[in-house]
Amino acid sequence: MAGAGGVARALAPALAELGATEITVWDTDPARARALAALVGPACRAIPADRAPEAIATADGLVNATACGMAGYPASAFALPLPNRPAWAFDAVYTPVNTRFLSAARAAGARTLTGFDLFQHMALASFRALTGIAPDPVFALPRLSALRPKEEYDNA
Repeated sequence: MAGAGGVARALAPALAELGATEITVWDTDPARARALAALVGPACRAIPADRAPEAIATADGLVNATACGMAGYPASAFALPLPNRPAWAFDAVYTPVNTRFLSAARAAGARTLTGFDLFQHMALASFRALTGIAPDPVFALPRLSALRPKEEYDNA
């Protein structure tokens, strides 16, 4: 996982809860990566950013929890093209939906999840939390798709 800020503080515990047994995290602020690893527990370890390439090369999945790739910041938190074929990749960035990182992950054969996918499901969870009513995803998700950022913002 690239990044150890606020987004990563939500994603890393969720990955552990979903059964991830080895989460490797790095950040430009090594102390922040160590704090996140301590928060998550034994499934998570912090590494220095200069060791990220070796972690990426053997990872089953890749997570971008940084602002890299966001509209106006077309960089990638991962060297492209990807050096391995991850099984999956997730980018928390949702504007643009199709970041260079996700395009490279798809080209490498990975299944991908976009930040817009996360946004849609967060909307459903927020609605449930605020109203006590669980929306029907089959009904609600297509309607939320109308909020998808315009493709001309994509930097892929």
